[in-house]
Amino acid sequence: MKKLRRFAKTIAFVGFVLMVLWGISSCKFGNEPKGQKNGTNSSISSAFGGSTGGGTGGTAPSPAPSKTDYTGKTEYDITAANGRIPRSNKKLAAAQEEVIKKMVSNAAEKIIDFYPLTFKHLKGKGLGIGLVDSDSPGSLEGASVRVNTTSHSHPQSEKYGKAELEMTLNVNTVSLGSHNSKNALASTISHEIMHAMMFESLTAGMLGRGADLEGRPMIFPFWFIEGTAVIVGGGKKFVNRILYSAPSIDRENGGTNFPTNQELRITDSELTEDYVKKALTVFRLKAGRLSNIHDDKTTIAVYGVGYLACAYLGQLIENNGTPNYVIDVTKIRRGLDLFMAEIAKGYSMDDAIKRLTRGKYENTDKFEDESLDDLAKYSYKFIQEIKHGFGSTLTDLGSNDMATVVNQNMPAQPSMLLNPDYTRMKNSYSPWTVVFKGGGEKVRGYAFNGQYPKGAQPPYPPLLRDILLKPAETE
Repeated sequence: MKKLRRFAKTIAFVGFVLMVLWGISSCKFGNEPKGQKNGTNSSISSAFGGSTGGGTGGTAPSPAPSKTDYTGKTEYDITAANGRIPRSNKKLAAAQEEVIKKMVSNAAEKIIDFYPLTFKHLKGKGLGIGLVDSDSPGSLEGASVRVNTTSHSHPQSEKYGKAELEMTLNVNTVSLGSHNSKNALASTISHEIMHAMMFESLTAGMLGRGADLEGRPMIFPFWFIEGTAVIVGGGKKFVNRILYSAPSIDRENGGTNFPTNQELRITDSELTEDYVKKALTVFRLKAGRLSNIHDDKTTIAVYGVGYLACAYLGQLIENNGTPNYVIDVTKIRRGLDLFMAEIAKGYSMDDAIKRLTRGKYENTDKFEDESLDDLAKYSYKFIQEIKHGFGSTLTDLGSNDMATVVNQNMPAQPSMLLNPDYTRMKNSYSPWTVVFKGGGEKVRGYAFNGQYPKGAQPPYPPLLRDILLKPAETE
């Protein structure tokens, strides 16, 4: 039976390659297209979605760029350029744009400093991001990041073998009103810049590209996508939603776990470990796999429980798979950095959980299903550290001053740079760099240099640029 499945995979792979090659051949005739793009776009804010599309473009054909050998290298070149659409109808004053610009660049620097294994390749690279401003009086804070990836796979394109990553930051201008609002804006922008940097470094798992031939998903669970960003931006408000919403939702579902008058918050002295565990039973981590902004239970699991789970996972990894209930922000950062860096090498999220927790959890599903007791105990201790703060790992969990952290002078050589004159910034990569890189939840992928984890088969389904790269194994 195994041989039959292996044969079927081989036939499917050969068929895909033949189909791709037929597509290339057919594109050479007729109107002689100047370039071919394969695009994927997605956005992350309170909701996460994506679509795929394509188009043509480019200039007169020139010799295809020579392949670059990235073997043994740890970084690659990125060239930022203005997008196609200049920003018009600006609602922000120049001073406000400058505040946002500083926050973007300083948040990126802080993230690189605290998560260097995953993001150090971006240090000083000037990754570009455009700006869209909107005013939403109903909310005092809010921002979102949108990305679009494009690869050029047509042999006659002068960009053959190259790819771009386009980025946009959408900011709610109402968030700029007071110092407290600026703190909230700083928190939200830090959250969104973490998304942007994970888009760049863990592109495959963040955007997803469907599933492999066995139906295993590429995209990360949403509790991880949002939980890692909340770790950076701060999660006090999301934890409070877990705590005060759990009793009412429990009662709506026929539960009797909470007294009718008990709706606690982080700062309440009556809060106990038992209460936290009951709340996490109402909002199970597994419910945060998919994002549904119209369902409070799912949203709370995605953001709130995802936040607590990522903190617990980070410290667990740093402690070699042994739970540690003495909260240490430095250990949380280091553990999550190791975890994300492992995925950036091409390992799946399942691989990283098993390997870095020293087998305590076999895979992502087991982590979701079996972590409740330890997660509840850890979360109770973690919550005590937040109290009146934002709960951000960019500073102490108990600090309530996010604006000071990221609203500083511009770095001399920014790693990420906001251009307020364009709605998008286009980041172009060196030829033959794998931009759709990293592993997914259950599927391994390629590192930027075309290498994939040692002993693993190349990921499915293969893309044209994957075939051309002829990847080698890496540890």
